[in-house]
Parts: sequence; C-alpha cells; structure tokens
Amino acid sequence: MQSDEKAARQLLEAMIARYRGAKTYSDDARVRLSYRQGGQKYVDEAPLAVVLQRPNKLHLRAYAAEMIAENGRLRAVIYDPLTANMDGQQLSRPLLGEKLELADIYADPTLTHFATAGLGGPSPQLELLLSDQPLGGLFDESTALRLDRSGAREGEPYDALIIENDQLVYKLWIERATLLLRRVELPAEATGLTANPEVSDVRLTIELPAASFEIPPSENWRFAAGPPTTAGPPTTAGPPTTAGPLTTAEEGPLAARTTIVRNFVPPPPPLVSPHLGGPLPEFEFRGPDGERLVSEQGSDRDFTVLLWIADHPASQMAARQLQAVADRMPSAISDRTRFLLVMAEASAARPEATGQMLRRWNVGLRFIDDLAATGRDVFNVREAPTLCVLGPEGKLHWFQPRVGPELTEQLTKILDDLADGKDVGGELRTQYEADQQTYQKLLKDALE
Repeated sequence: MQSDEKAARQLLEAMIARYRGAKTYSDDARVRLSYRQGGQKYVDEAPLAVVLQRPNKLHLRAYAAEMIAENGRLRAVIYDPLTANMDGQQLSRPLLGEKLELADIYADPTLTHFATAGLGGPSPQLELLLSDQPLGGLFDESTALRLDRSGAREGEPYDALIIENDQLVYKLWIERATLLLRRVELPAEATGLTANPEVSDVRLTIELPAASFEIPPSENWRFAAGPPTTAGPPTTAGPPTTAGPLTTAEEGPLAARTTIVRNFVPPPPPLVSPHLGGPLPEFEFRGPDGERLVSEQGSDRDFTVLLWIADHPASQMAARQLQAVADRMPSAISDRTRFLLVMAEASAARPEATGQMLRRWNVGLRFIDDLAATGRDVFNVREAPTLCVLGPEGKLHWFQPRVGPELTEQLTKILDDLADGKDVGGELRTQYEADQQTYQKLLKDALE
C-alpha cells in the first residue's frame, strides 16, 4: 500500500511539474454529465477550455464566461440570456503583473461566479498551470492517493490516479508518455441526481481529449461569435481518444454592442411585464352566456385573480392552491375578489373539455377558455401556470410565470396588501426604476 501511494504521489507531482514548466498549453475541454432516466440517455455538456502561452496570454472558455489575456490586459464577456449577456458589458482591465496569475482571472466576483459555478467547478487545467498549490482543495489529512490498476491492459497509454477525500472519489486519467491530463472523473454526488431513484448511470467528467503542450495555429485570441452550444451524445466509457485542436470563431455580433467596463455590474432583473403597475391593452373575456367577465377595466370586483393553466401536473397543483386561497380568504377580501382560471389550451371543438378537467382536479372555480390567445397577445403569457392580479380599473399589480408551491402564501399577502390600499404594482415599478437608476450610476462608475 505504501509503495502504491508513493507511486501515485510521484505521478501527481510529475504531472504538476510538467504543467508548471510548460511554456504553452491548449485543450478543448468540456464538462460532461450523462445519466439515464426512464430508459433514455441524457447528456449535458459545457465548455471548460484553456489555451495558455506564457508569460501572459490566455484564452479561457468556462461555462458561460469567456476570457482573453493579451497585451497586458484581461478582457472577458459573459453569455447569460437572463441578463442579455450582462447588458452587453465587456470587461477590460490591466493584468496585475508581467506574468498571468490566477488572481488576474478570478479578480472580478461576477466573472468568477460564471466561470466556476458549473458542475465541474473551476478549471483544473488552470490550477495545474498557474496555481502554487494545484488541486489543493482536494487534499487534507484524510486524503488517500492510489493508482487504479483494475482496468489496466498491456500497452495502455494512461494511468488512473485515484484521489479519495471525505468519502468522495476523484479519478484522473493521465497520459503516461506526456503527463497530460486527459479525463477527470468527478463524484456523481455533486450532480444531486444520485438521490433520485428514477435516475441511474450518473457520470460527471471533464473530458480533455485535445490537450496538448502546443498551441494550434487556428488560435486567434478572439472571442467566439456567441454562447457555446451543447455537443452530441457522449462516446463510450473508457480512456479518451485524441481529437482535433481548439478553434475559435471570428468576433461576431458581440463586438457591435459592447460597453467596456473595469468590472462587471450585474443589471437588475427586468420587469416581469411591461404593464406592471399600469393599465393593460384593450381586451375582454366573456363567459359562455356572453357576459363580460374581465376586460382592461377589470372585473365586477375590486380585485381580479387570473391563473393561466394547461392540462399538466404543475397547473393542477396551482389550480388547487388557488381554490384553497379562495376558500380560506376572509369574506372581507374574498367578496372583493374575482378568481378565474384561464385555460390556455382551449379548443373550440371541445367546449366541455376544461370543465371536465377541472372536475377531475376537484377544482370548482369559474373558468374561461382563452380561444383568442389573449394571454399570449395581451399579457405575454408564454407558459402555464402563470398568475396575474388586477386591481381597480384593471391596473396590473402582479405577474408571475411558472408559479409553484409559493402561490398560496404569496397571493394571500398580495390580496391583503391590496385590500389595505397598498399600490403593489406601483411600488414594484418604482423599485424597478430605482434599481435601474442605481445600475446606470454603477455602470457609469465602472466604465473603462
């Protein structure tokens, strides 16, 4: 056992020394999660690719972040649809010294989050290349090292180094001839999927088939044209094979709308609806007898609760929660509130379908079939269940897609506040406008 641990430690130290001494390095690494559920195989991938030329040139694509260090500066972009790619911001800041350090790469907290928050964690290649204590986070007094020779075959070009830490097992596939790291097998527990009895064969790896101590001629030290795409299904398990070099696309639309900043300033969340705190465009819902139930002027009550639903379990749960709110609401508020379910998938060919579905769900609230797609065209409802709350004169006070278990408590509080005379939607819009002003000020201060 001692000799095996000694051999494992010698291999690890030799690999670290090789990386620390390398003048150039490149790979096209990807984090790969694969698992089976319901008899079907699923695969998710994200980039974790590195190109390094010492002393101070780097191209890193890590999850939603991309960085380039060149000419004494670090530039970075973030591909994040929720913030419109950080509102078009591009980081540009001088390097801390003549040599590139991890401190340069992880100096900006927002960039660090996007570059390390994936399932594979921070890039292990960067640690091997630049850290004074590479992979140090895996080692403590309980750490055990060994070589896995269980699958060794004659002529096998890889050594499998096992790192056991606090009952978690990491396996590093190291190419014997070059000491290049070709694959990292990470603990499947990190995915959270192993606790699901319906999920099996969970594997989480970092694949580095194109790793090389040379830089391919295709490297142009430019940003890719857009966010990374997910690749196809994984190859079969086993030692990886060498693939092609890392390539990057020419700078595309990204460069056309950039704001250069010294540090990223996360933009505030957008308004969930452009109509929040104000009136809605003209519309109306009528009942089967032709009675107008709701319009842009509101309903026959002070407050109107609209829940868009479809025929699926999430909508069923939300509809039952809305029924519970309506049943338990004090009469002082319920007498002022119109509760309505809006069927987003209604069909004129089956006018009885929604009522039959709600009876199966044991929900007795009044409903509307949205045959004219008013939810889509007026409210911008894109999925069910979506909750809307209108006040007097049809003012939109609340809009929430994908409501979940929080509906009961949340809606009760909203109706209580409206009954107390609070301008819920107006306050939300005022807060949004204040957040926008603060953001613009911070963005101005961060301009390069």
